[in-house]
Amino acid sequence: MSSQLGRTRTCYNRESDVIDIPDRAYFDSEEKFYASLFHELVHATGSIRRLARPILLKSTGIHGVGEAGQNYAKEELIAEIGASFLLAHAGIVEDAHEQNAAYLQGWLQVLKVQAHKRWIVEAASQAQKSVDFILNPSAPLQI
Repeated sequence: MSSQLGRTRTCYNRESDVIDIPDRAYFDSEEKFYASLFHELVHATGSIRRLARPILLKSTGIHGVGEAGQNYAKEELIAEIGASFLLAHAGIVEDAHEQNAAYLQGWLQVLKVQAHKRWIVEAASQAQKSVDFILNPSAPLQI
């Protein structure tokens, strides 16, 4: 993980297996810092070195159409749910209801598509596996 003053992009780089996160001072609150960090940590669990999550391994890391766009969207949903689980585990309550409501509104539209009906269940399952790995990386995996 790297934290650099002046950088404003938070991301997980699959090729280098590194999380980039701006310095804590960049964020408006501790909650937003940890929400971003946890989101990227969940992405990092998908690495071939960890859980080898097919959705992450197939994702192009950019918005797109077709399968590339679906993989990106699914991976983002996994990371967001996993980050929420980690925030709850840490007892961190993020007060960003308007932002969360807008984000969820977008997902409701995606999940209404017949072919996407199972995404939320699949994403929650993958998110829980990621959280379990983060909280206890030495435990045997239940796949």
